[in-house]
Amino acid sequence: MSIRRVLIAIALIVLAVLTIYNWPKEQSDQQPEKVEITFAEEEVAEVVSEIVHEDRAVAIAEESTIEGFQPVSNESDLPAEVNRMSRLFDPYPPLLPIVETVTYQSNVSWVTGRLAYLGDYAAHYHTPKHFISRSLRGTGSYLSETVSKGDRFNVFRKDKEIEFHTVVDLSRRKLWLYYYDSGEDERVLLKSCPVAVGRLDSRRPSGCLTPTGVFSIGQEGAVYKEGVMGNFKNEPREMVTVFGVRWIPLDREIANCTGSCRGLGLHGVPWHKNPETGEYVEDKECLGNYVSAGCIRLPSVDIEEIYAVILSKTSYVHIVKDFQEANLPGKERIF
Repeated sequence: MSIRRVLIAIALIVLAVLTIYNWPKEQSDQQPEKVEITFAEEEVAEVVSEIVHEDRAVAIAEESTIEGFQPVSNESDLPAEVNRMSRLFDPYPPLLPIVETVTYQSNVSWVTGRLAYLGDYAAHYHTPKHFISRSLRGTGSYLSETVSKGDRFNVFRKDKEIEFHTVVDLSRRKLWLYYYDSGEDERVLLKSCPVAVGRLDSRRPSGCLTPTGVFSIGQEGAVYKEGVMGNFKNEPREMVTVFGVRWIPLDREIANCTGSCRGLGLHGVPWHKNPETGEYVEDKECLGNYVSAGCIRLPSVDIEEIYAVILSKTSYVHIVKDFQEANLPGKERIF
């Protein structure tokens, strides 16, 4: 029997004893009337609620001691904090060596019989349209396709073989995004950010609901905004309240995996309506915690950037208990 059930049983017995003790005393030669013992629902609910909260607190304390969830490496062993994403998107030097700047022309040799659209540039340069839109506007806009002759934007270089490798450290609840240039055999750190990961579970090999190992990224992501409906757990839901603004699926187990990646992915933190204003707000309080059913949650600004970058290239996620366990390819280039 669990601690929770034992405590609930004890609480009900104590309430019953107190009620019996306070009954009116009857004469010894009289048979006491049968009295139906009832408890007000709110009284039982209050006791049970306190017991459940205490039970959960004990469970959390026990789970937090799972071996492997204290970082093994020192903070000094981690990469320096950087954010080089602007050097991917901004069409002005200094550019990162995996991108180049092009100037939009409506008539190009690789499109015949019509004008060229941004989608044509995206296909020709194997660069996501969201990447081009962000580069074109120089802001956080990922969805605009409005372009004029002479506009400049960045694309991935066609002469570079590029992969993206994401490291998720479960002990620190943190993510690092790298690109890997196989021709140069070097990797470059692009950014890092806090994440939320799966709830602690001592029965799992990883210690939580997020499995460890190397997983490939699927090519079919999803973009969500207010009003977009979907089906979640057989119920219609507004998808931003579940997955935030982006969904990036894990596709296959590649190496040293402690569990299946089926149904798991990287996505934004959920959005909730402010009951007073009716506006949507991010649930950023979940970041840095073990709260999900296995997925990896990121702030909206970070999942939008990552979504705009990795879906057109071979990409992997390395989920580890400590950053030093990640077996990344190539030598790290320090700028």
